[in-house]
Amino acid sequence: MVSRAETLVALDIETTGLDPTQSRVRAAAMAGFDGQETLVLISNDEARLLRELEDLVHRLPPDATIATWNGEEFDMPFLAFRFERLGVRSTLRVVPTQSTGKYGGLLFRADWSGRSHLDIAPHFRKVAEALRVPWNLKPIARAVLGANPVEVDRSGPAIGQLNPDRLGAYVASDAEITLALAKRLMRNLVPA
Repeated sequence: MVSRAETLVALDIETTGLDPTQSRVRAAAMAGFDGQETLVLISNDEARLLRELEDLVHRLPPDATIATWNGEEFDMPFLAFRFERLGVRSTLRVVPTQSTGKYGGLLFRADWSGRSHLDIAPHFRKVAEALRVPWNLKPIARAVLGANPVEVDRSGPAIGQLNPDRLGAYVASDAEITLALAKRLMRNLVPA
């Protein structure tokens, strides 16, 4: 578990698909930046977006923990691949583990410029089972937080076609509910 003294931020990305060899990062949001702000990055220029995201990470306190939902299986390895593919310098380091995630993909430990990574999804598996809700971000957020997350069509190329305002609201909503769940987890309000 993460120390309570550490600064917590939540990261969410939206991509045009699940395969980083064929898809790109379209948006990213970091909730809890400077303690409360949610920063949203949206661009059709993926290299620019990645450079801006790298800059944001460098502006985080050195003891920051970056929380994600399913980031060990998706967000962090996807980002690492896209940084490398586009030749964008990054301090994001991912190391494969011997474990697989809920979707069958390999899990990766991540460190980004010395900031630790916490994937909160595994910690909510038993909660989902107990509440009899799908083990996914939005159903968990509704059941645990009473949240009403932004929903959009995520099928096929839909994310790539969203207008910037709707995409920004969507990625910010996911980052914010990830942050709220991570804070709850850190306060030990989630059964192990």
